[in-house]
Amino acid sequence: MRRPTAAAVRLTSGAPSRKPVFGPLERSTSATPATPAAPGAGPAGVTPAPPAQAKAPASVSSGLSVRWVSTDKSAFDPGAGEQVTLHFQVSSPANVSVRLLDPDDAVVRTLRFSTEGGDQKVAWDGRDEAGAVVPAEAYVYVITAEEALDKAAAKPAGKARKPASVTYDLRGQTGGDTVWPGERHVDPASGSAVYNLPQAARVRLILSREDTTWPVRTLLDWVPRLAGLHSEPWDGWAAGHAVKALGTPKLAPIVYAYSLPRNSVIVRGGSGPGPVSRPRAGREVVPPPAPSTSNRTLHLHSLHPRRRCFDPALTLSSPDAAAAAGAPVAIAGPTLMRVAVAPDQGPDRATPIPRVSVFLFLDGVLRERYLVGYAPFQWLLDPAELGPGEHVVTALFSWRDDHFGVAHARVKVAERD
Repeated sequence: MRRPTAAAVRLTSGAPSRKPVFGPLERSTSATPATPAAPGAGPAGVTPAPPAQAKAPASVSSGLSVRWVSTDKSAFDPGAGEQVTLHFQVSSPANVSVRLLDPDDAVVRTLRFSTEGGDQKVAWDGRDEAGAVVPAEAYVYVITAEEALDKAAAKPAGKARKPASVTYDLRGQTGGDTVWPGERHVDPASGSAVYNLPQAARVRLILSREDTTWPVRTLLDWVPRLAGLHSEPWDGWAAGHAVKALGTPKLAPIVYAYSLPRNSVIVRGGSGPGPVSRPRAGREVVPPPAPSTSNRTLHLHSLHPRRRCFDPALTLSSPDAAAAAGAPVAIAGPTLMRVAVAPDQGPDRATPIPRVSVFLFLDGVLRERYLVGYAPFQWLLDPAELGPGEHVVTALFSWRDDHFGVAHARVKVAERD
């Protein structure tokens, strides 16, 4: 079935703009051509962001506006001494704050200054308010300008006037759209999973056997990636390091992705790959604007809180037949097998609900499924179904919110006399 091709999405919202700006096509990196701006339309010394990254200026009736927002890079590594610089223009004197938000919309850093207006340049070194390097993740910048009033303007005719303010934030108009990656394959020599992104996106990558849908491992769990060709390293092992899966016939990466907001920047290196979020106690949270859904297909996972959006780790073992580390479980008769959600899911990750669907695979082939089950789940494995030799048992839990966990175990059936 052919995927629908969305029409271009206009990002302007009625506010005056120096040139029309359009969003991306669903399956293409190219944007609808914009009408050329008049010569000298951009601020001196600042190159406007390309159409796919720009937005109509945020403005209010007073004439205060924030416009021509761009960054000098889309990703940077603060551990290597790099920083990202934001360029933008403020139309009149204002007090400006640039807030950097984590994936849970909590403020990690606020940069404040006053300006007489004109071209602005603000640098962020990838550190939080305490001076620590932030985790490797995608961060959103939100710019707010508040009108700077002198005393006469602030209290005309004895009445105080509240200063006007304007906020530049693209989260309601961009981000969350389904992205269709291309060029998916597993390199048989290195084991790397290769895919191509048409735009910056948050990615879930699952290794699976295409002909039997045998799930091998979640390699990326909604991790931010830039547009372009990616080669994700893989050590060749299935989930839990129970089975060496490199070389499995018809193994392929299954890639799901949704776009990042256009006011995002990716921090590489940082203080490590996690936690996904940090405790938000005492920190300001900036909720995103209401999403604009016109001509857009929002991905289900873009609506999930980040701390609840991950594929949980599972354990698969036999209470009846203990096995040494790395050794298969030896079974001689019907043996109880137990699959459960691993107790440690990582920092600040919510425990998934116990109600699940259960799928059981033997040697990569689906053998049983229970659409309604509960974790932990137990069943009897009969060696008569397997035959002598070593086999791979796989259990999959699936949750209604489109998350799932996979666990593998090796079992060995003794030769009969």
